[in-house]
Amino acid sequence: MVDSPAPPFVTWRRLALIFGVWALVAAMNTQTLGFTLTRTGRDFNWIPIFASDFSSCMLWAAFTPFLLALGRRFRIERGVWPMHLALHLAIAVGFTLLDVYMWRVEAPYIRPGMPAFYAPFLVEVSRQLALDLGWYFIIVALAHADYYAAVSRAESVRRARLQSQLDAARLDALQSQLRPHFLFNTLTTIAEQVYSDPSGADTMITRLSRLLRSSFVDPEVQEVTLRQELELLQNYLDIARVRFRERLTIDLDVHPNALDAFVPRFLLQPLAENALHHGIEPMESGGRLEIRVRVHQDTMTLEIEDDGVGLSPNGKRTGTGLRNTRERLTHLYGDAAHLEIMRRQTGGTTVRVTLPFRREPDPLAPSDAVVRPMGADLQVARGGGGRA
Repeated sequence: MVDSPAPPFVTWRRLALIFGVWALVAAMNTQTLGFTLTRTGRDFNWIPIFASDFSSCMLWAAFTPFLLALGRRFRIERGVWPMHLALHLAIAVGFTLLDVYMWRVEAPYIRPGMPAFYAPFLVEVSRQLALDLGWYFIIVALAHADYYAAVSRAESVRRARLQSQLDAARLDALQSQLRPHFLFNTLTTIAEQVYSDPSGADTMITRLSRLLRSSFVDPEVQEVTLRQELELLQNYLDIARVRFRERLTIDLDVHPNALDAFVPRFLLQPLAENALHHGIEPMESGGRLEIRVRVHQDTMTLEIEDDGVGLSPNGKRTGTGLRNTRERLTHLYGDAAHLEIMRRQTGGTTVRVTLPFRREPDPLAPSDAVVRPMGADLQVARGGGGRA
């Protein structure tokens, strides 16, 4: 990723701020000196004093961008601080010489007929040096603060980009794990059916091709609408019907407002596969798979229930699908999403996923539509009962 060019160090806004601050310093110096002279009973003419302070501060303002750049370039840091400190001291002394010299040059114009100084030039330089050193190193400190703030911002942006790339890579890795996991299980089932039930195997191959085609398009898309996710799930359920035959009953109950809500792509199929593999398949009589979706004010819940063998004695159910689903939810939503696994009182297991509710309206869908499986396809039907 190419970094965007750094903004210019000196801008018109920054120049206006620099000159404005130094003008304020000149006004405050004049006010302070006037207050001191007034308290001692001495006469105070603010015009020449302010003119002298203002000209000095404007000299500082003119050189401040250069001094800021100098402070950023020659920072007082470990390993180089003696050399850079000596350089800054030399520049500060040189600037003080220039400051005092400018006072002597401007004095005849600011205070006509009066001497600018009553002491030799070097004596005035030594008097002014302490004040100018203070101002100089304040500017150097501001340059250091600006530099380290820019470094911190750049590091934050770099870390955010790296984290975004890492999250995308993790999500892609998790999703790529889900596909082979499901694919290998389905191919094994087809191999078992191809001789005993050629027609069923043919149906499974057809549904598998649809499922793979829909699951591999737009690999960068991490969220789809529930309507699209249910269409993906239907291909898997058609495969499961062939495999389980009359041993499997599927019940879908989906709130109509949830159809256009966003959910993680490839969310329901691993959960349904987990319920069939761990819950219903071990039972000779088969069982019922129930999928319910409910919408609340700010959240939506998706429940996948089976009336199979239930959880193990330790109350946990493991597997690639559940583990990767948890990790994907964490990466996509953080603490706003949850996955819970619970025992049913009547036997079996419930997996409940709670997601933030974000809906994309579909103007072509009827407002009272619900989803239910009819025959081999998942359809949108009007009115109540969403059970098959």
